[in-house]
Amino acid sequence: MGTKRRQPLIQRCVAAVILLATTSLPLAQAQRPKPRAAEVTGDNCLTSGCHDGLSKTAFIHAPVAQNQCGQCHRPADAEQHTFALTSEEPALCHECHDADDLAEAGGGDASGQLVGHAPFTAGQCLTCHNPHGGDEAQLLRHGGKSGLCMECHDGDVELSGRVHAPIERSGCTACHRGHQSAYAKLMRFPPAEACVSCHSKTMEQLKTAGNVHRPAGALDCQSCHKPHASTERALLGHAYSAKTYVPVGQREQYALCFECHDAELLEEAETDATGFRNGMANLHHLHVNKDTKGRSCHVCHESHAGAQSRLIRDTLTMGQWRTPLRFRETPTGGSCGPACHAAKEYDRESPVEWNTSPPMLTEPERGLGDVDRKVDENGESPR
Repeated sequence: MGTKRRQPLIQRCVAAVILLATTSLPLAQAQRPKPRAAEVTGDNCLTSGCHDGLSKTAFIHAPVAQNQCGQCHRPADAEQHTFALTSEEPALCHECHDADDLAEAGGGDASGQLVGHAPFTAGQCLTCHNPHGGDEAQLLRHGGKSGLCMECHDGDVELSGRVHAPIERSGCTACHRGHQSAYAKLMRFPPAEACVSCHSKTMEQLKTAGNVHRPAGALDCQSCHKPHASTERALLGHAYSAKTYVPVGQREQYALCFECHDAELLEEAETDATGFRNGMANLHHLHVNKDTKGRSCHVCHESHAGAQSRLIRDTLTMGQWRTPLRFRETPTGGSCGPACHAAKEYDRESPVEWNTSPPMLTEPERGLGDVDRKVDENGESPR
């Protein structure tokens, strides 16, 4: 019989130790303690597996990108691996981001005499900015631009219905500054210039027109328009129908006008509340008080400015047809002769006797004067 060789005891012990070490290696790695705070350098903050996610955002704060964590952080407790800021905000931020530069970029200096955004004035930089990085430019939080602003201003700004084009394109900063401004509401421009910086065509109309609507002349655009969004057309604050006809029971269709003008202008058949009357016969009432074809305000009146007094239009647009209004004013009345009816005069002091009482209002007829000029839905003649 052969004899069975046995391994020496020392060899078996060594093998057991190697086996134990090999099988327990993953567990030992998982339970490895974090480096002591005093041992941490910028090189291992993002590569140690502790904070590697900070380098994976679209925009990274420069100290993070350069592994210079020590610019902002210092060890606080070596045993617990905790850190503190080297100084508090905003002093910490101002070590790199000069306060005067931030203020000047926002429209002024850092003297504190200008209109300041509350977080900026309070030195709360981290309210709006992420200190490490994020997916928005300027390291903005909460989706950046308008998303960030809505975190505080959700109840102040309506963004339903038709949204102002600059907000859709560029967010709130198209008109407002982020830190501070020389103008109220952190506007980028003086209030009188904010709107006309984009709406230059309207500004030219105001400069050249003989008569200007009072709010437009004062560049008080918000008297009629909302700056951010509206459920009404043209960002109007209240309804102002673009239709030719508004039935008498739908006066709310031009509620915008009644914000300043007394509804009595339209309601009574006889009144002295309007200058557009023949004696006491209210000619506003005559034109507007119709069951189905009451003329809306914009049919005869311009919104911003016009060549004639009372903002009377030069031309009258009815559906797809445009005709001269032929309005003429006198000291005590006037006349008009559009295609709706033959030329009629009116006088507040010496009422005019009409052949028909009152003048008949009809649809424009093609071939009468210039009425056969076809226009599009915006009242423009096609080229």
